[in-house]
Amino acid sequence: MQLTTGSEHLSRDTVIKTYARWAPIYDKVFGSVFEEARRAAVAACEQIGGRVLEVGVGTGISLPYYSPNCRVTGIDISEEMLEVARQRVADDRLQHVERLELMDAEHLAFPDGSFDVVVAQYVVNTVPNPEAALDEFLRVLRPGGELVIVNRVGAEKGPRRAFEVLFQPFAQRLGWRSKFEWERFENWAEHTVSAYLLERRPVPPLGHFSLIRFGKSAAVLRAGEERLGRSFQKSADTNEDRKMQTFLKELATQRWDDHRYYHHSRINQSLHLVSAISFLVAYGLLLIDPPMAALLAWLVGMTTRQAGHFFFEPKGYDHVNEATHEFKEDVKVGYNLRRKVVLMGIWALFPALLLLEPALFGLITPHSDWIGFARNLGMIWLGLGVIGVLFRMGQLFVIKDMQAGLVWVTKILTDPFHDVKLYYKAPLSLLRGELIDPTIASERAP
Repeated sequence: MQLTTGSEHLSRDTVIKTYARWAPIYDKVFGSVFEEARRAAVAACEQIGGRVLEVGVGTGISLPYYSPNCRVTGIDISEEMLEVARQRVADDRLQHVERLELMDAEHLAFPDGSFDVVVAQYVVNTVPNPEAALDEFLRVLRPGGELVIVNRVGAEKGPRRAFEVLFQPFAQRLGWRSKFEWERFENWAEHTVSAYLLERRPVPPLGHFSLIRFGKSAAVLRAGEERLGRSFQKSADTNEDRKMQTFLKELATQRWDDHRYYHHSRINQSLHLVSAISFLVAYGLLLIDPPMAALLAWLVGMTTRQAGHFFFEPKGYDHVNEATHEFKEDVKVGYNLRRKVVLMGIWALFPALLLLEPALFGLITPHSDWIGFARNLGMIWLGLGVIGVLFRMGQLFVIKDMQAGLVWVTKILTDPFHDVKLYYKAPLSLLRGELIDPTIASERAP
């Protein structure tokens, strides 16, 4: 579906000539500047794995980041850029790269549903007709697959917006648009019945770029969506169905990220099993004896869980996921290790505070014995848990969106059930001497 704006026209020939000039120096100019965003895009692709189409592969600067779980096809409109990419594949022996081809992003020579993931990094605002390119990306994507985009998103107002408008003529000569509003993505998705937004988040540098993920609905029969001015096929899905589909997809993604990034150690997995069982018992106690439930949850459930993360999980470079520890900390949706230090520090301070101030500044009835102390402490810790969950949910509402926050809360509350299912065999593996889970490298994203 095309919604073009003629005042921002980029010609195909101009783009080809521009990137022919960029080819010899592209990596030196943009390599380190965009590295973190590229790695984030590849990490998003790895959640799905399988057949990957990288549109605008350029010099192939992202190709070494993919794991063998991905079979990558790269295309670009510039033969000069592809020559650099082919040399990189040969020099680095990148066996997961199946082919590199000269091709126009708006006219892909692949059958419908050929790929599990389509990734386009810094491409959408460089093609003459962005909406036509997005249509092609979605066409060659299989139902249930994902479209991963890294793109500059223009400001909606303010000085930066004014600068983008003024700089636009010069940017076109460099081969891209400086002014590219988020509204264009929204309009495209709104008129494309099989596309639905999974995620949008800022990425470096300076947060002027966004990582955007669209899913392709497996339930919608797309019998030929028409261009602007033509009628679209009616979707069988209701809005509620699609919202639930995206909700469950994001829940599965958050669970998968937790498992593959933070649960390599069999000791950690075994401690998570102990934690999960204690939380399930605490759920049952919550209706009968809330203070006792909180004491069990914090003293057993939380301590075993966090001990696994802090003391037994590897902190070095993650070769399975091709990710640094710092990267994993940045992409963690919930409480990463830095946030956990703060939370657990507050938790540990409350017993001392309660001893010094038994009435907690008039908020509770002072204890008269150690049993009363324990029960008061349990209620305080119960309140801390609720506040901790609500606080992070509110943060996610602001920095991501409402769905991300609600999905995370759902994940946290249901993690004990999921962890029992996932890690019930971990102690047996540990007894066999298996310290690191070897199956994570071969597992596929849900």
